[in-house]
Amino acid sequence: MITHLHVRLQIPDCTPPVYRDVILPDSVLLDDINQVISVCFGWPFTTAFEFTARQTKISYVGDNESFSDAPHSLPCDNFKLAAMFQKNSEILYYRGAHPSDCISITLHSMKSLLPEPAFQLKDWQGDNRACSRGCIPFLKQKVEDDLQALRAELYFLADEFDYENMTSTDLLSALDGVESLEELTKLDGHPELQELIDYLVQSGMPEEAITQSSTLEQCLANMPDMALKSLIQFHKLSDEAALSREQMEHLLFTALTDEVFLAEQLKSLTIPEVEILDFLRQANMPLFSQDVTLHGGYLLLCGLAFVDETGQYLTAPVELRSLYKKLLKDETLMMDIQYFDMLHTFCYTAVYLYGLYPIRRVIRIISESMHLVISADELTRTLERAATARYDYVFRDGYVMASPLAGDDPSCKEIIHRLKQLQENRTDFFWPDLDQLEALIFQRRLANEQLYQQFLTDFHPYLNPEAHPLLMLQNIEYWLRSGLTLTDVITLLSTHYLNIPDYDTTLKLTAALNEISVQTPRWNFCGYSPEQISRKESKAAAKSSGKSSGKHSGKVVSFQEHRDRKNQK
Repeated sequence: MITHLHVRLQIPDCTPPVYRDVILPDSVLLDDINQVISVCFGWPFTTAFEFTARQTKISYVGDNESFSDAPHSLPCDNFKLAAMFQKNSEILYYRGAHPSDCISITLHSMKSLLPEPAFQLKDWQGDNRACSRGCIPFLKQKVEDDLQALRAELYFLADEFDYENMTSTDLLSALDGVESLEELTKLDGHPELQELIDYLVQSGMPEEAITQSSTLEQCLANMPDMALKSLIQFHKLSDEAALSREQMEHLLFTALTDEVFLAEQLKSLTIPEVEILDFLRQANMPLFSQDVTLHGGYLLLCGLAFVDETGQYLTAPVELRSLYKKLLKDETLMMDIQYFDMLHTFCYTAVYLYGLYPIRRVIRIISESMHLVISADELTRTLERAATARYDYVFRDGYVMASPLAGDDPSCKEIIHRLKQLQENRTDFFWPDLDQLEALIFQRRLANEQLYQQFLTDFHPYLNPEAHPLLMLQNIEYWLRSGLTLTDVITLLSTHYLNIPDYDTTLKLTAALNEISVQTPRWNFCGYSPEQISRKESKAAAKSSGKSSGKHSGKVVSFQEHRDRKNQK
């Protein structure tokens, strides 16, 4: 998957506004952005241009000619757009020495993951605007077509390499016919293929497990009756109470091989799940790898992937592999998947940090972060079906809440009441930045991943034979977030996962859990970790001390307030 940026190209001081919102790969070069601007505004191509970063006061020029008053100018060759946005929120583009041809380039607060580089027109405002060098009238559809042609030129035709006299275009064509590991290894000079092969080898999968391909009929035949019934109920394929085994298999086979039906199911996938599905159309995956454990459950529940006959690997049936390959190349469908993934990320983050959170506040965060207007009905309608099945969160009484809290027992009701009171009396809430959001949705936690890996290494010898190690780590993280004490966590671990032999091992376990605990966000701290709270209190104490000695001091500024102030500058 490739990270993309949402960028607004706008003509300054223009009434009514004239702008184009585009989705671009974060690796796109400034030279290429010059071409994108020419395409989007119908301006003739030129090599005389300049990008000026307002905050860093540095310009990047084409043809070594600077038009602005920036103190430092550098050639723009091989300089990526994403690098400029690391320290700048806005960039100015000058076309020649004509101020009327200036464009402001603004980064919207969005990162997107798509399976391949995409140049897409996201939004459009205003008609064609003439520039000093003349222009050609154009239509919106023509811009979309030209951006697609530009993508093909920059990423497929121009990026040639010689591997056994094979261009990248030839290699892409050759890959369409690759069906086995033997055929795959013939092309192992290509970096992406080599990465795939290395992954399979390191996982310890035998060749027959990598290359075996079951039909959908075989996969359905291996499923127990109850699983078939659950799959039919999930997809609402039949209202009949009693169906024979043959009828259930036929019903599911017909639905899952229907391209329109399958496309609808893909729209409720997150980006990590799409990556797994894209992997499965090429080769099987170890069932208990971390990625499958975290994100593969929904694929199994939907019948988008199956467990092979050995019960060890996740596989996609032969018929579905070709359909996935076709559907995942559909850019409109991928945009729908991306839209679902974005909404899911915000709701998952809300319940991860707070346990429950008002839907209206989630919508406000989406609006502020993504510049997207969405109603509560649209949010819940888009996510409700998949959210319930994922068991991540549910929507209830104007709140999105962690699924474990949705029970009717008194303890759940008490926790919900306490969390609501806490949030009503507090205005300081932690919210992660975009990089943290991306890490959270892929890793499913914000605490230091190395701490969890070290914990698993240190205590794997004490793991009960029937216990699943990754499920243990997920539960540890959930127990800590929801407010259990270390003593409670140790008791649960000893009951369900670990066989602790002596007092010294208990002390070692306590120390390891404490190190993880201080970095874990807490519901009762409104998303902050104990470590973050400690730092905030230290700063508050220092400022209070400064105030008493006559020095300047002020209130403790929350993470969100700090971001808001920064954005206003």
